[in-house]
Amino acid sequence: MNKWNIYLKGGLIVILCGFASILIFNSFLFYNTEYSGSGNIFGVLERKARQKTNRKNQEPFKNKNNKSSNRDLSGVDLSAVDLSDKAGILLNSDFDAFTKWPKNLPKSFIPSKILEMGKNPGFGIRALHKKNINGKGVSIAVIDQRILTGHSEYKERLKLYEEIHYLRLHDLLERGGHGEAMISIAAGNVSGVAPKSDIYYIATDPGTMSVFASSWYAYDFKWLAKAVNRILSVNKILPPSEKIKIMVFSFAWPEGSVKGYDELLKALSEAAKEGIFIASPLSSKLYGYRIAALDRASLREPNFFESYAPSIWFDFSSENGSGNADMKTVYVPSNSRTVASAKGEDNYHFSKRGKYSFAVSYMAGVYALACQADNDMTPKKFLKAVFETAEILSVQEAEKKYKIKIINPGKIIKKFKK
Repeated sequence: MNKWNIYLKGGLIVILCGFASILIFNSFLFYNTEYSGSGNIFGVLERKARQKTNRKNQEPFKNKNNKSSNRDLSGVDLSAVDLSDKAGILLNSDFDAFTKWPKNLPKSFIPSKILEMGKNPGFGIRALHKKNINGKGVSIAVIDQRILTGHSEYKERLKLYEEIHYLRLHDLLERGGHGEAMISIAAGNVSGVAPKSDIYYIATDPGTMSVFASSWYAYDFKWLAKAVNRILSVNKILPPSEKIKIMVFSFAWPEGSVKGYDELLKALSEAAKEGIFIASPLSSKLYGYRIAALDRASLREPNFFESYAPSIWFDFSSENGSGNADMKTVYVPSNSRTVASAKGEDNYHFSKRGKYSFAVSYMAGVYALACQADNDMTPKKFLKAVFETAEILSVQEAEKKYKIKIINPGKIIKKFKK
């Protein structure tokens, strides 16, 4: 009997220790919140790049059954691969400074030219920069993933970088560079719409990885709400001339389907009351309009409206054949963009397919230019101008022709520039 008691007690101890280990791993090891200061003091937490070595060559082309026209060639060594018949795939693929090319490439594929063209925001934005309409004096807040804080694309104008509820094991995982891209498009030195704007950044995670969640991950938007509220608290400290006027926010979810959704919406509504323009996928909820994404062939001129077409990131039929037909929609560039890479402080990544959030960030940049042109800018005034000045483009989709409205930054600024 004593023998069985020993076994029972030993088994119970093992179970309790295991359960305690899970709790510690789940609650302590995964997530961290780190502010750059307290009270009226804030700054930039340093986050360095994670250099990646090249992967084995031919990897994206080994699977002969892969019929996709888009491949991620970032960091891939293709120096020994015959790409002579792969022009169509190459022109629709992502790559970066770490991609190694063979000596002989298809004549129609010029990676250096594509990379350079992708840095141009298009639609005459650079012509506005030459007139000193560049976002100077306008502050933009971004809430997204962890970033490399020392990238040359934005480091000199990064005024705040903090992390709220962010994965501690993050540096052991491969990062996609989404946050770097969001800054690049809105306010990057090379690729940005508003390259002189100041940047305030909060990295956060919209949920928690948990051994107790059914899919190992549980969404909870309260963390995003906390990030929004942190931006608002920092904004109260800033002098009037440096107040944050724009918040870029790429997370979205169907209304009420995620824990913390109402908390997030309340925080965003508070930001809107303070006059902050919120560029996000929730624009229909906050302002009654939608942002749609535009695609551009890699080597087509970024300044020409005719170079663009609706992107895969927008369900075209939903605008023209559903209950949302009356929703105002403006189309904004998102694809074929060259953005800051998370792999090095001077490295860039070409994203052919882009992200829907890139269009959101572009919209934020245009608003920054409008704020510089008119000190009394408001979201209502801006959006009115956006739709009044929009370029109308006829497009065909599924044997039907539609007319879409494309953002026209030059005309918007002309409307407000004194």
